[in-house]
Amino acid sequence: MAPAALPLLALLLLSGLCPDAAAVRLPGLGQGSLRPERVAPHASQPERTAWDVIVVGGGVAGLTAARNLLRQGHSVLLLEARSVLGGRANRTAVAHAGGRPVPCTAAECQGGLVDGKWWYDQGGQWVGPSQERFLAMAKEYGVRKYESTHIQGRSKVYMRGSGQGPATILPPEFVNGLPIPEEFLASLSADELANLEAEEALTAKLYEVAATVNVSHPWLTPGAEQLDSITFSSWLDQASDNAYAKHSVAALYPIAGGALGGMKPSHVSLLHVARQMAAAPQVDKPEKWLFWGGAGQFVDLLSKEVQELGGHWRVNAPVSDISQGTDRVTVLTHAPDKEYTARYAIIAMPPHLSGRIVYRPQLPRMRNQLVDRTPMGTTVKVLAFYERPFWRTSPNINETVTFVLDPHAFTPTGDRSIDSVYDVSPPNGPGALASFLWADDALDLMAQGPEAVKRTVLSAWAAYLDCPEVATQAINFAAIDWPAEQFIGGAFTMYMPPGVWTSFGSALNEPVGRIHWAGTENSPTWPGFYEGAVFTGEEAAKTVGALLRTERQQR
Repeated sequence: MAPAALPLLALLLLSGLCPDAAAVRLPGLGQGSLRPERVAPHASQPERTAWDVIVVGGGVAGLTAARNLLRQGHSVLLLEARSVLGGRANRTAVAHAGGRPVPCTAAECQGGLVDGKWWYDQGGQWVGPSQERFLAMAKEYGVRKYESTHIQGRSKVYMRGSGQGPATILPPEFVNGLPIPEEFLASLSADELANLEAEEALTAKLYEVAATVNVSHPWLTPGAEQLDSITFSSWLDQASDNAYAKHSVAALYPIAGGALGGMKPSHVSLLHVARQMAAAPQVDKPEKWLFWGGAGQFVDLLSKEVQELGGHWRVNAPVSDISQGTDRVTVLTHAPDKEYTARYAIIAMPPHLSGRIVYRPQLPRMRNQLVDRTPMGTTVKVLAFYERPFWRTSPNINETVTFVLDPHAFTPTGDRSIDSVYDVSPPNGPGALASFLWADDALDLMAQGPEAVKRTVLSAWAAYLDCPEVATQAINFAAIDWPAEQFIGGAFTMYMPPGVWTSFGSALNEPVGRIHWAGTENSPTWPGFYEGAVFTGEEAAKTVGALLRTERQQR
C-alpha cells in the first residue's frame, strides 16, 4: 500500500492574534515596528465609564466577543494594550524596500478592503474546510479565498539532511495527506521507501494516542497521568528508531510540539501533543485556502462593525487591575490611569498574559498556578517578496517545487538555522516566500542583527530551491519577531509542559465570579488557529449575554 504522506500543518496559525510586530526589513525601511495597515476608523475615546461588559484584549477573539454582545443589545468597551487592534492578526501591503507599493490589477483585488493591493499577513493567514465558524465569518463579510500555492506543487524533502545527499522530490499528495501514487513510489530508492513507511507507521501510532484524548477535558483522558508525564521527544524515541520519521513528525506538527510550533519536542508533554492533534485534525487540511486581501482584514471588518453597533474601544490601554464585587467588576488601565465598571469582564488573551493583571480578590490557586506554566512558542515569521516567482521550474504549478523541508535542520548534525521554505505567491501576482525561525535557532539568529537574519534566511532558501537569485533579487524582506512583543510574548500559541494538563488544566476555562476567559488558546476546537479564536469569542458572548439577560429579568 502506498504510504500516506504526513499532512502539512497550518504554519501561521496564531489566532487570537498581533500588531506592532517588531520587524527586520530590507535597507531603506529600517528596523523597528512593522505597523499593520488599518482601514477601519478609530473609535472615539469613550466618555462613559459604566458598561455591561468590558472585553480585555483586542485580537480576533476579543473583537468577536464584543461584536456578538453588541448584536445582542449589550453595551461593550474593549481595551487593548497595544497601539492598534488585532492581536496576532494583522496585514501589510506588499511594497518595494523604498516603500513603492506593488499594485494588484486582478478583479479580485478591486474594491473593498483589498483596495487594489497585494497583502501579506504578519501572523495567521490560512483557513481549512472544517473551520466552519471562521469560514462563516468570511462568507458574511464577503471575503474571498483562493487555493494555497504550496499545497498545489511538489515537495522537496531532505530525508538524510541537507548536507547528506540529494533530496527526495514528492508529489502534491505529500502535503495534502493523500496516498502517494504507486507509479511515483516506483521511482524511489529502497531507503526512501523505508523512510516513508517508518514515517507513516509513527504517524499512525500518534493518531492512535490522539484518538483516546478527551479534547474538552484532557485531564480526564484514560491514562492521562502517564501521557502527561512523558515529553513528546521521549515518546518519539520510544516509538521509532528511524531518524527521518522522528524528525519529520516533529517538524510537520507545529502546534503538536514540533519545531514549527516554536517549542522543542522535549519541552511539551505527549498529552498536549495528542490533544492538539485531536482538536485540530491536520487531515482536515487547515492550510487549504488563503484570503484575497489577507486574513488581517478581519480585524478591520470586526472593529468597523463594533463601532457601527455603538461599541467603543481604547488602544494603548493595558489593564493593570480588575476588582470584583457582588454585582460588577472594576477595571483599571495603566498609562493613562482610567477606571471603568461593568457587569462582567471577558479576558481574551493567552493565559500567560492574563497572569500579569492584579485581581481583587485574588484568583483561585489553580488559576494562578496554571498561568505560570503556559509559555508561548518561540517563532519568528520571515517573508521575502520578488517581482515574480522566477524559481519555479515549470509553468505548471503541479510540476514545480512549492515546499521544501529539512526535518533534520535543528538536530545536532543539522547545518541550517531554518528548516523550510513555502512558496506563498498569490495567483498571477508577485513572488513570495515564507517560513519561520524556531526556538533556540530563532533567538540565536535574531541576536545577530537584521542583516544576518536576512542573509542567512535568503541564502538557505536559495540553496533549498536551487536558485541563487533568491538570495539577491528580493524587493523586500521582513522578519516578524513575535517573542519581542511584550503583550504577546511568542507564537504560534501556548504549549503545556509535562504535568500541566493533569494538575492545572481544569482551571483554563473555569469562570472566576464575573470574569470569563476567551482566546484561541482556550478553545477545544482548533486551538491556536483563527477558528479557535472565533469559537471562544462567540461562546463567551453567548454565556455572558445569557447571564446579563437573566439578571435583568430578576431585577
